[in-house]
Amino acid sequence: MITSSPGTDGHDKLFKIRPVLDEIRERLLLVPKKNFLQWMSKSFQPNVVTKLSSIILQNLINGVQNQVLSGVSGFSYDFDIFAGEQSDSFPSDAPNLGVSSNVVTRLTSTVPKHQNYKICFDNWFNSPNLQVYLFQNGLLPLGTVRLNRVPNSDMPTEKELKKNGRGSMVENSGHR
Repeated sequence: MITSSPGTDGHDKLFKIRPVLDEIRERLLLVPKKNFLQWMSKSFQPNVVTKLSSIILQNLINGVQNQVLSGVSGFSYDFDIFAGEQSDSFPSDAPNLGVSSNVVTRLTSTVPKHQNYKICFDNWFNSPNLQVYLFQNGLLPLGTVRLNRVPNSDMPTEKELKKNGRGSMVENSGHR
C-alpha cells in the first residue's frame, strides 16, 4: 500500500503529483510506438536543468529521475519517475535484474512483443541478462555493456586499453 506519510513503508515521495503523472502516462500509452525506441534519463536537480525547467521544478526533490522510453524523433511513448527504493519494482513476469535493468523491464512491458521493436540504451541500464531477457521476449536490444557486468570476461581492463593509445578498441561478440 502506498502512503503519504514519510518514514512509513510504502511511502511515495511523489504522492501529491502521482494522479497527474498517471493520467499523462495513460495518454502516452495510447500513442502507437515507432519501430526504433531509445532510452533517456533526466535528473531533476535545480542546478542541472535549464532555466525554464528550474522555474517549473524549483521545489522538486533532488535525486528524482525521469526515465523515458522515446522514439528517434524524441517523442516520449512512456516514462517512469524514479524516486528511490519505492520506485524499484519490476513486472511480475520479469526477473529481478537489478535496479537499473528493472527500469528497462518496467518500461518495455508496454512495447508489443515479437514485432521487431529495437530498443537502444546505454551501459548504465544494460547487462547481459537484460539482453537475453529482452531477446527472449521478442524485442531487439542494442547497447554497450559495462565490463564489470560481464562474467568471465577476457576483455582488457580500462588501464590496459589506455596503454594502447587513443582510439584503440577491442571487440568481443561473446562467441568463442
